[in-house]
Amino acid sequence: MEKELVLSVLTVVRKLDLSNKYFDLVLSGGLFKYKKHFTNIILGMLSEQFSNIKFIQLEKNPVEGAIKLAIENL
Repeated sequence: MEKELVLSVLTVVRKLDLSNKYFDLVLSGGLFKYKKHFTNIILGMLSEQFSNIKFIQLEKNPVEGAIKLAIENL
């Protein structure tokens, strides 16, 4: 499972041409929230690939942000 997740991130990073740029990666989901060992493996694998990556733990539900943006654009 870890390799598939890392491959997904690698694919997106390359398609967006972020490999040599600073970027944030938001960690979302139960595995990141409750399985520290899993999180550490993923962070380690991605840190080896990208020196300019910053990991951020999701703090709020994404729906909250969508609602906030919708209200701001009314």
